Amino acid sequence: MIDGVLLANPARVVLLTTLVRRHLIQVHSLRLSSIERDSKTEALYTFITSEKCSLLFERIDDSASELLKLQEKEIAWHKNNWRKQGETVRAIQKTNAELENEISTIVGTAAEDEDADEALEGVEALEA
Repeated sequence: MIDGVLLANPARVVLLTTLVRRHLIQVHSLRLSSIERDSKTEALYTFITSEKCSLLFERIDDSASELLKLQEKEIAWHKNNWRKQGETVRAIQKTNAELENEISTIVGTAAEDEDADEALEGVEALEA
């Protein structure tokens, strides 16, 4: 509180306004008397400015930060996994091209030898 104005961390403003809005709707829907409305509004204001409310907001912030860290770790894991998968696919392609080349050499089909050599060169170019 500064000069009677409630200040809030920007990250908490949405949650805070949601709470106040929900309270205003409930008060209106219950059609409370002016005295009841004022006492409930005062109680809500007292709670919002209390240490307990501040601690609850901190727990929300901590949990949100922890969730973001977990998501960052998961993204890094996926990127690493996709990189390894790509390397494995390229190794399979290279081995397949070498296999086809060896078989073509044994069988003696020159046209296929050229195709296998081109496939092997293509795979090696991808690796580079």
